[in-house]
Amino acid sequence: MFPVHTHTAAFRPLLRGAAICAAFSSALWMSAPAQAATVTDVSGRSVAVPAKVERIVVGFGVFPAFAAVEGADAAKRVVALGADLKDRTPALYTALQARQPALGKIPFLGAEDKGGLSVEQVLALRPDVAIFGGGGPVSAKPGSLQARLEQAGVAVVYVDFRSHPTSNTVPSIRTIAKLIGREQAGEDFVRYHEEQMRRVTDVVAGLPSAQKPRLFMDMRAGGVKECCGTPGIGNYGDFIVAAGAVNVGAELHRNVLGSAKPEAIAAARPQIYVAGGASAAGSAVGVQLGDGITPEQA
Repeated sequence: MFPVHTHTAAFRPLLRGAAICAAFSSALWMSAPAQAATVTDVSGRSVAVPAKVERIVVGFGVFPAFAAVEGADAAKRVVALGADLKDRTPALYTALQARQPALGKIPFLGAEDKGGLSVEQVLALRPDVAIFGGGGPVSAKPGSLQARLEQAGVAVVYVDFRSHPTSNTVPSIRTIAKLIGREQAGEDFVRYHEEQMRRVTDVVAGLPSAQKPRLFMDMRAGGVKECCGTPGIGNYGDFIVAAGAVNVGAELHRNVLGSAKPEAIAAARPQIYVAGGASAAGSAVGVQLGDGITPEQA
């Protein structure tokens, strides 16, 4: 879940003893504009961004990774935030807000009829850059927030922690880190992430194909929607494969996320069934798991 530094050319006057040259040098130093930097986002685009980034729009699915790189004051530079943090993970949002009260003052992106900012309101916040999930500009339809921001001269950068997390998390983190001038923090996170992944992948690296268990993941267990939502090529499917299992969902559809009928699941003969939670605390529908859910509720 990508260094931005202010580069000012050193001006060394040839006539150090001349007061007028010294004064001229000082004037140049003070007036030279901050040079732009370039970052490469997960879509492969090279994007010119301001050397000093102070006002950031953080889109859906991005803030947890952004916060991991930005650190304890993650809310300080954010002027607008994807509403998914509050709506889909309320316990996480509450926990983060307790540690960073400024988070509660940031307006949300989202549907206007649900209190989300309009495109005009986002532009009025004068963002320097905007970071969006989704993997690339293919999702930016004409008239969309992403497209309007770019038309207004705002640098728009894409990252991906959802569609293909095992391949895109590290470059996305590095993109964010370079964008906000926190490269060392980004590398610290990358090192930790890769260490944790190797704790699993090193163990299963030599596992013969015939010994890999067949695993089906039900991402909406318990009747939240019609059975059964499951990852295919990507999303949690990446982690299933990295853990040394066969992802049955990828045999039933070839999308990042999709669905499968109970009959097709049974015919695929999974050996392991993993249930995912998709309900907030207190819901009468679906399996409840994750932040804010007690063992009794689960």
